[in-house]
Parts: sequence; structure tokens; C-alpha cells
Amino acid sequence: MKMKKVVFLLFMVATATACSNEQKEQKDALMAEVMAAHDEVMPKMGELRQVAKTLQAKADSLSTLTEQDFSTEISTLRQTAKSIEDANEGMMEWMRQFEMPDNEAPIAEVLVYLKDQKEKVDTVRDKMLKSLEEGKALQ
Repeated sequence: MKMKKVVFLLFMVATATACSNEQKEQKDALMAEVMAAHDEVMPKMGELRQVAKTLQAKADSLSTLTEQDFSTEISTLRQTAKSIEDANEGMMEWMRQFEMPDNEAPIAEVLVYLKDQKEKVDTVRDKMLKSLEEGKALQ
């Protein structure tokens, strides 16, 4: 009977260790995905600002012309510039609120946090890329 308890205890320790390693691998993979999304668009922040600035300048230039009505174009340019600025600010806001998970925190909590952060950074990344593409098309 005692041998069964020892075998059971060893089984439980092995199972817990395997789960712990699997969760650590999940944590590391999620963290890598979060940082990859961030790193993909961070180098584009300067380009985003420049495209927004160019669109605003183009809208300002069109607004000085009086012989034709450019209100639709001006509105489109300004809305796209605003989308770019909002996307850029979205990344800045995400970076301000993101905190590297504490190594002492329960792994289950860390996994939930990282999954949430991955969704948020993916959304920000997608908005940045979409607005940049739309802005470039209007330049």
C-alpha cells in the first residue's frame, strides 16, 4: 500500500512539473508574439507621423483654393490623418499601460494577462498598418 502512495506522489510531481513547463513555454511564446507585434510597427511610427503631416499640409493647401470645391477631398485627407494620429497614439497608450509580467506572479494569471495584451497590441498594429496604407494612397 505504501508503494502505491509513493508511485502516486511521484506521478503527481511529474504531472505538475510537466504542466509547469508547458505553461512556461506558453508564457514565453505569448510574450514573444506580443513583442513581435510591437516590434513590427514601432519602426513605422516616424513614417506614420510624416504621412499624417503630409496629408494635413495637402488638406491645408486645398482649403486655400477657391475656384473649386475640394471639401470632400479635404475631409478625406483630414480624416485619414486623424486615423493615423489615433493609431499612433494607440500604440503609445498600449506601451504606457503594458507591464512586463512579474516572475513571481502565478503563471495562470500571467497567461491571461499576456493573451489580453496580445489582442490589444494586435489591434493597435492592425490599425497602424491600415491607416498607414490608406495615408500613403492619398499622398
